Amino acid sequence: MALLRLLGIDAGGYDRWELQLAGGFSALIFVALLLAALAAALAWWQLRGRLRPWRRNLLLGLRVGFLALAVLLLLEPEVQLLKTIPVRSQVLVGVDRTPSMGIADADGEERRQDAVREVFETDAPWKELEAEHDVRYLLFSGRGEDFQAQEVSRDQLAEGYETAGTETGLAAALGDLARLSRERETAGTLLISDGADLGVLGELQADPGALSDFLQRNELLPNGPLSTAVVGGESEFSDLAIRDVVADEYGFIRNQVDVQVTLATQSLSAQQVPVTITLGGEVVATQTVELPDGDGEVSVQLGFSPTRVGDLVYSVEVPVLAGERLTENNRKQFKIKIIRDKVRVLHVVGRPSWDVRFLRRTLKEDPNIDLVSFMILRELVQIPFRENELSLIPFPTDEIFDEKLHTFDLVIFQNFHYNPLYGISPKHLRNIRDFVTEDGGGFVMIGGEQSFVSGRFGGTPIEDVLPVSLRFSNSLLDEGKSISRERFTPQLAQAGRLHPVTRLHYDPTRSAEMWKRLPPLDGMNRTGDVVPGAVALLTHPTLRTPSGEPAPLVAAANVGKGRSLAIATDSSWYWNFFPVDEGGTNEAYLSFWREAIRWLTRDPALKQLNVTTDSSRYRPGEPVQVEVSVLDPEYRPVEGAEVDVKVRTMDGAEGGKELCAARAEGGADGRYETVCKAEGTGYLEVQVEAKKGGVSLGTDVAYIEVIAVNREFERTTPNAPLMELLADLGEGRALRVEGGELSDDPKIVTEEAYRVMGSREVPLWDTAPALILLLGLACAEWWLRRRWGMA
Repeated sequence: MALLRLLGIDAGGYDRWELQLAGGFSALIFVALLLAALAAALAWWQLRGRLRPWRRNLLLGLRVGFLALAVLLLLEPEVQLLKTIPVRSQVLVGVDRTPSMGIADADGEERRQDAVREVFETDAPWKELEAEHDVRYLLFSGRGEDFQAQEVSRDQLAEGYETAGTETGLAAALGDLARLSRERETAGTLLISDGADLGVLGELQADPGALSDFLQRNELLPNGPLSTAVVGGESEFSDLAIRDVVADEYGFIRNQVDVQVTLATQSLSAQQVPVTITLGGEVVATQTVELPDGDGEVSVQLGFSPTRVGDLVYSVEVPVLAGERLTENNRKQFKIKIIRDKVRVLHVVGRPSWDVRFLRRTLKEDPNIDLVSFMILRELVQIPFRENELSLIPFPTDEIFDEKLHTFDLVIFQNFHYNPLYGISPKHLRNIRDFVTEDGGGFVMIGGEQSFVSGRFGGTPIEDVLPVSLRFSNSLLDEGKSISRERFTPQLAQAGRLHPVTRLHYDPTRSAEMWKRLPPLDGMNRTGDVVPGAVALLTHPTLRTPSGEPAPLVAAANVGKGRSLAIATDSSWYWNFFPVDEGGTNEAYLSFWREAIRWLTRDPALKQLNVTTDSSRYRPGEPVQVEVSVLDPEYRPVEGAEVDVKVRTMDGAEGGKELCAARAEGGADGRYETVCKAEGTGYLEVQVEAKKGGVSLGTDVAYIEVIAVNREFERTTPNAPLMELLADLGEGRALRVEGGELSDDPKIVTEEAYRVMGSREVPLWDTAPALILLLGLACAEWWLRRRWGMA
């Protein structure tokens, strides 16, 4: 302030002052600077060798001083008087809480987060810092959309904190700290982390110039100096991790699916380990791989053949080796949608007929069907010849029904008689029953003189999967009345109006009219009532079962995991001939069999219970909208059902941990809704079960993926060079956390912070002292030049 008084400036009421240039830099200033430089150079040229050195330097100094002052006055210098009050600045302390902070770098050492806790247990340095500044402590984790920051107290840090979030994202942390630093006066920032950043900062670390440009361009450097403190030393523990799993999004049932697995090793000796792929805890593929010595990567290819369709979530697993402390990276999941390239159909015929011919042609002409057909041409009598003397080959019952049955999707018995002469035993029939109930296969029995009751299937394991009862009809068989030969027009049952098998048109009314116009049939097999849980789709107009119900012509049932269909006639081929005056196409016959096969093989589009979610991928914490569609066996919407929804992790054969259990609400048009929350990471299973009146309406499963891109454990060693580089670019200090203490005092030295309450500008360029000084320099040079004999 004494200088201001010397200049004659009244600074009363103001406690600070600053010198500033009001004119700013313009083109005129640059021209003036250029001319001044030329004038100074010309003066030096004129004076060289003509005077003693001290005289020459004095004249040159006066000339340069005059030119410099002239240019300065063109910049319009002024004094800004400030009226201020002191304020407390803030200091920001960011602490990394990502999962890598939970690592202990060597056996017997504490975890990195525990070392940080001990740093904050020491009161002295922090109390001194808190006495001078408002210190804000923040925990951060994640990056991008997964970034999370939480402000805490020093006491909370001293008590210890749990790791959370996904991977280390120092760019996101610096961005948040920079934002906070601009909200108020900030004396400095301290960033405490292991530096294990695999994001953009880690990628730019090798090029400090590019890193600096990135930080400046994105405004990631906080106001004030940025200091860093790296936590942890060089990791000495070993680790085996699944780095990557590559598989196609789609696969075909019973066709090999190849999976490429890449393993990463750290501080391991050369050894062999198994790589295993599991589905629901069941091993589907395994391969032994040789690990490299020390650090490195190795890839292995595994293959397996899926045995069921749908969205399937597989797990790749490697064992936990001695010395490993990270087990999260020993398991990785992937999902494949398994579809059918073709439906494999086993067609077993007991006697040739027109019905057989039309069905075989329909199946063979469908490019989506792989047909394997056997026709039994031997009579049901004992033939007095050896097998090798017969021209017809024997039916390969053991090969088909013991070894290859699981390779088929659908088995059709058409006018086929159960007789030991064909080599079929009760064991084979049990295999077919298990194929339906346990393996989820489909089974169809088509009528004829050797089928249903006439085929002597009553009381056999086959009857257990049929939608109609056979046992009551032995008396009919004895009386020769097990087959009705009257011509009749089938009646569409109520269940058949909406059932996909008998729905010939999307409009139920139009479908019913089409059934009425189809040609009548010649006779049908007599059976008992439909069994519990089964539905009659087409019935005889006059014949009745023992209970008085219309005799079923076509009936369908869900049996265990599979489905079955009964067609009690051998004249369904008549449906191939639609009246010529009404189009004359065979679409009705083709549609019936096309939809029957889709239903029998559980085409996902024909499910009675169907669960969907509003997305297939979620971020942690996002709501999951679950919608369930419930249809009864007749494919009518079900209202008033109890629909239970459970969301579980997929941690193996036990089904994992239950994350959500909710009762879906609604029911209008058979639709129910509820909301659960996506938690954790990886694949979750959405399980749904519907009941009404204590009777199960079915179950369904959907899979969702909770995505939080996490590469945290790909690099477990601290990145001290990156932390030091950030401190250098932030004009701060690079510290270390060693033995639970900071390597240096965290005190941050800055200028005193204040707030401006008022100001006044006093120009200097148009004042008398400035003009006198300018003229004085010019006159002094002129007088000395004259005195020393120069022009």
